[in-house]
Amino acid sequence: PPKLLQSSTGGYGGGNANSSTGGSGGGGGGAQGSGANGTSASGGAGGTGYTSTITGTSTIYGLGGNGAKGNTNVTGANGTANRGNGGGGGGASSSNSRAGGSGGSGIVILKYTIGSSAPTLESFTTVGASTWTAPTGVTSLEYLVVAGGGGGGNGYDTGGGGGGAAGMVLAGTLSVTPGQSYEVVVGAGGVGGDSIRSNRNGEDGNNSQFDSVVAFGGSKGLGSRSGGNGVGGSGGVIQITNPQIDYCLGDTGEALLARGETGGTMKWYTVPTGGTASTITPIPDTTTVGITTYYVSQVNSSGCESSRVSITVNINPA
Repeated sequence: PPKLLQSSTGGYGGGNANSSTGGSGGGGGGAQGSGANGTSASGGAGGTGYTSTITGTSTIYGLGGNGAKGNTNVTGANGTANRGNGGGGGGASSSNSRAGGSGGSGIVILKYTIGSSAPTLESFTTVGASTWTAPTGVTSLEYLVVAGGGGGGNGYDTGGGGGGAAGMVLAGTLSVTPGQSYEVVVGAGGVGGDSIRSNRNGEDGNNSQFDSVVAFGGSKGLGSRSGGNGVGGSGGVIQITNPQIDYCLGDTGEALLARGETGGTMKWYTVPTGGTASTITPIPDTTTVGITTYYVSQVNSSGCESSRVSITVNINPA
């Protein structure tokens, strides 16, 4: 099942050099952390990404694009290809303009084992659609699906653009049927805002997909005069290890697992909206057959609460 369940958002433009941020744009949200706000001293840093070891090497995917410092002449950096990183915002001095960087393309990686052989690794790096056919003897695999990052916003006339958001990163395992073909899509990164003396947002990144697993493209960074005063974009920060859990009647229940952004507080509910929150992690009751759905959200250090993500627990007859 997929781990990351929320999309990140792009950073906001910083306005102009006379604004409270000195015209600096906010950083785009990363796959696991929010972008920083722009300040008079610098553009906001992009949010943190997701570290995967599926290839045998520790690699970071889904970094948010950096916002641009106001009143500078800097073209936004492009996001790294096949990492799903957001593009950087462009920054410009008076009577000038600079383009935002394009987001990095996504990637789909599959890892599986045939018999007693060493694991096989297949990486899809070319933007567009293709198919993968499960080999004989392969009934499950590990996947990493990374969407294209959003393009950064442009900067003009002393303003800095916001960084593009990272593409969503999904990692998990999936059952497959030998001989069956599965759809694979690698999403392109969004184009950065044009170098023109007018507000130009970046473009959203494109989705990546393996069969039913769809990672959403990162959202665009906003141009320097888009409003928002350099606020950084939110990250895709709620992760759960398994959104559907099965027990047999009388099994020993284990605490539900969820993880959020560093410094955040997880809140647990028994209803999708409203209700009373608890900060105590639930342990499923396995004494009665039936289905129970739990909901978890995160409150960041500013007191902003995310939407809720569901975890379903099914207690089967013994």
